[in-house]
Formats: sequence, C-alpha cells, structure tokens
Amino acid sequence: MPYDLAVSVGTLKAQTILIVSPEGSERSQLVHAFTENGFGVVEAASPEDAATQINDVSVGLVILDERSCVAQVYEFCRSATVAGGAPVIVMARTTDTVSRIVALEVGADAVVGADIDPRLLVAQARAVLRRRASSTVPSQYGHGTGRWRLDPQTHIATGPNGRTVELARHQARLMTHFLNRPGIVVTVDSLAQEAPALRMEPAAFRTAISRLRRRLDPLALEPFVRVVRGCGYLHAPTAADSEVADGAHG
Repeated sequence: MPYDLAVSVGTLKAQTILIVSPEGSERSQLVHAFTENGFGVVEAASPEDAATQINDVSVGLVILDERSCVAQVYEFCRSATVAGGAPVIVMARTTDTVSRIVALEVGADAVVGADIDPRLLVAQARAVLRRRASSTVPSQYGHGTGRWRLDPQTHIATGPNGRTVELARHQARLMTHFLNRPGIVVTVDSLAQEAPALRMEPAAFRTAISRLRRRLDPLALEPFVRVVRGCGYLHAPTAADSEVADGAHG
C-alpha cells in the first residue's frame, strides 16, 4: 500500500526557524526572508545561544552560519543529531568537497554557501522540512528475517546478524536510498537525479560509500553495498545474510 508523502505548504510555513549568525545585518536579511514567507523565526548570535533557544522554543529547523565558530557549529550539529532534534542547514564559509563532507558527517542535513540568496535558502529550508516530514513514514523494506533495517528517527541500522550501529544523518539517507532500490545499481548521476539532497561530486560519492560500508559491514557476512565495476554500487541482500539472521533469531 503506497504512503501519501504529500506535505502541505501551510504545514511547512507553520514551522519556526532558528537563525544562528554572528552577523547582525545578514541575520536580519534572513529573518525578513523567512517571515515574509510565513515562517516563525527566532534568532541567536552563536551556537551557545542557540542551544538555550532550542530548549525554550519548539524549533522546526536551524540555519547555522559557520562563521559563528566552526568548532561550535560542528558540536551543535553532533548534539542535534544525538538528540534527534531539528534538522540543520549549515551556511559554510567554503563549499569545497572536504568541508561539505565534514559538515554532513557531523550531522548537518544540508550545506549551502554563506553567500546564498535568501530566497534560495528559504526554498532549501522547505525541501529539508519536506524530507524530515516524509522520513516519519515507515519503511516496508527491512522487516523480517535476513533483512537490513533502519530506524528513520534514531538512524540506528540493524544488520542480518542482529547487531546495530548508529549512523550520521546523511549516512542514514544514503542507506535508505539503497534500501529502496534493492538490486538496482546506483551511480553518482542517478543519485543526483533521484535524490537531489544527496547530490555530490564523484570523489565525495566514493568517500561517502566507503564510510557507509565501514559502518555497516560488521553487521553481516556480505557487504551492504557492493562495487559493480565500471557502473556504480549495488545493494542486494544475499542468502548468507538470511542464514546469519536465522542463527541470530533461532
């Protein structure tokens, strides 16, 4: 039975956005852009102030200016991920591949340039909120013996052998992409077309796959994702996985 993933614009507008930036004038521009589009907005000048605000106000999404202090920004992202809190968009000083990977690894849901047009940032925020709303839909894949499972709320992956591991947000999204396409080869181009939020350069794609495999491989006899030489990457549960699961649950 298909699930209805539609999320109304009205629902998204009802969300409160927490804007964290040390730059008062730029923060004001962002506040204006979001309030003009119907969002509620609260402000903070630093990640420390944001941590206080987020405890007092129900926040739907955090816009985090990396210029606040890179170390504090990353720590805030980690804390938000562990607590299962609001999604985070990082406004990065640089958007090179390594910086994007680091921000996503520590828990950011999206990374944009600090000079992004406020209108585009509002659109990006809506996209992140839609993904968060749809992630609460239960997956039909992964239930039963010999299957991989992923909790969309806690990002805890369970392998065929019954062991578990907690994934970073972007790793959970990447795993979900493969779970929804068993037996289908995934390439950097197909990923960009089917999941724009996961769009990345080929080198970053290979790095992300490698790190996901290192996290998941201890959970099964066979790798979660296999390399299809000259093509891409494939997730195909095997009979060996089922045998491991039978032993774990028997």
